[in-house]
Formats: sequence, C-alpha cells, structure tokens
Amino acid sequence: MDFFHKTFTVLRGGKRTVFDAELLGTWWPESRRWAWEAVERVPDLKDPKRQSFATGSALTRLYGREHGIDILQTDTAQLASEEAVWYLCAFAAQLNQATGVLVSIGSELVAEGQEGQKAVVKRYYLLSHPKVAEATPIGNGKAKAPAR
Repeated sequence: MDFFHKTFTVLRGGKRTVFDAELLGTWWPESRRWAWEAVERVPDLKDPKRQSFATGSALTRLYGREHGIDILQTDTAQLASEEAVWYLCAFAAQLNQATGVLVSIGSELVAEGQEGQKAVVKRYYLLSHPKVAEATPIGNGKAKAPAR
C-alpha cells in the first residue's frame, strides 16, 4: 500500500497490478462505529468535469442525499455488525464502479479509558483502475538487509 500515491500493488505470477486505492471509511469494531472518509471536497459533483476529482465517499454521500438514504448522508453511524459495513462498501463499490474493496487492520490509541489503551481499527479502501505490467526485479533479486 502506498499511502502517498494512493495505490495498492499486487505481485503475482510475474505480473504487477497497481490499483488506485481510495479510503472509503473507517470501522471501530469495539464501539461498532462507522465513519465515512472526509467528503465535500468538490463543490459541484453533478459537473462531469469535477466528478473525476471526487472521492468515492463523496459520490456515495451525494447519492444518499438525492435518494433520501440517511445512512449514506451521515458522517458517522452506529452499525449492528461488520456485515453492515461490508454492505455499505459493496454498495459504494458498485455505485463508483470500483474493482473491489480492500480492508487494512490496525490499532490506534483510544481517546477515553486507560492511558495507552489501544483499539482495533479497520480502514476500507475502494480499489479501481487496475494497471497490469511485467514485474521487474529490484536490484539483483537478493533481499537487502535493513539499514542500521
């Protein structure tokens, strides 16, 4: 995952596939809270010239406003289970014509509770626009020792 370039790369069978990877939202399993990624970055999402700069969550939120679907309009929501998160992601992927969804699992410090306490956090990314190329070996093919 390259967070700076917003890409996700898969190496398989001598091929390198690079997907655009856009953060759709975040799920905190312990509190069962879902948060859509920041939206409203584009003033007019109905303008086709501007849509290419819109985020998947922005287009999903616009759809929610246009069709009166509350769960798509709210910044954060309490959900019954992670299954509901996957339904939201699948809907957003279809709406945005994404290739798929990737989830990364990590941890972060909890604001309330004991100092230093961490909670599991899952971030969901829309993957799109796959570009396939021959995988090129790096260096002489030997693994490099980490710098000290």
